[in-house]
Amino acid sequence: MKANSGTLTLNAVAYELADANVKLPEALDYAQKAVSAEEEASQKIRLSDVTLDDFHSVSRMASYWDTLGWVHFRLGHPDDAEQYLHAAWTLSQNGVTADHLGQLYELKQRKAEAIHMYRLALRASASSLSGADQDRIKARLSHLDPSADTSNGAKLRGSDSIGNELSEMRSVKLARFYQGSASADFDLLFGPGGKLEEVKRVKGSDKLDGAEKALRSANFPFSFPEGSKARILRQGILSCSTYTGCSIVLLTPEMVTTVN
Repeated sequence: MKANSGTLTLNAVAYELADANVKLPEALDYAQKAVSAEEEASQKIRLSDVTLDDFHSVSRMASYWDTLGWVHFRLGHPDDAEQYLHAAWTLSQNGVTADHLGQLYELKQRKAEAIHMYRLALRASASSLSGADQDRIKARLSHLDPSADTSNGAKLRGSDSIGNELSEMRSVKLARFYQGSASADFDLLFGPGGKLEEVKRVKGSDKLDGAEKALRSANFPFSFPEGSKARILRQGILSCSTYTGCSIVLLTPEMVTTVN
């Protein structure tokens, strides 16, 4: 599923307008068109012929949802903003989106959640944040929590626990379907509302071929905006241990670099 240059442009223009807080009705129109086009294109994804660009579509979808959420934030639509920003964050764990959520929680006077999101923003995908972005986030964090040590975003007080949380957010405990120890990589295709539609083992132990029922009954930690038609492709590492049972860790979009 190749990226549509027109859709990329629509999203980029919408984001720049929202960031500058100008021409917001136009930004909303552009952002909605970008989201609609990407969601429509995602209907073509099938696990039988997955390409690397199908995984890149997850990054685009997260980016487009983030832009639309940011436009809604600027327009003063906090509830619409939250559903798109939260959906984008759970897909991408992108620092920019975490910052947007932090600002939204601040607006909603949810101070503890805002502080937490700013900490996550500085710890998550730091390469997505410019130095100026990081400085602004540190200033907002210091304003809400004067005791916060913001001297180094990667070494914030409690950063180890934040780093562990980011990993745990992508970890899903499964019903024990295999009693021994084994691991394998799986592709997962989710449909509207987060329903798991297709499952495919792509490499690793064939002892875990019985994972589908456990995967279908699991509660995956991401959300879809209301009414979204998106199909979302994820890859995860499924492990079973004789002692701790079975779980799967989902990879963020940028972690997927090859198609098996």
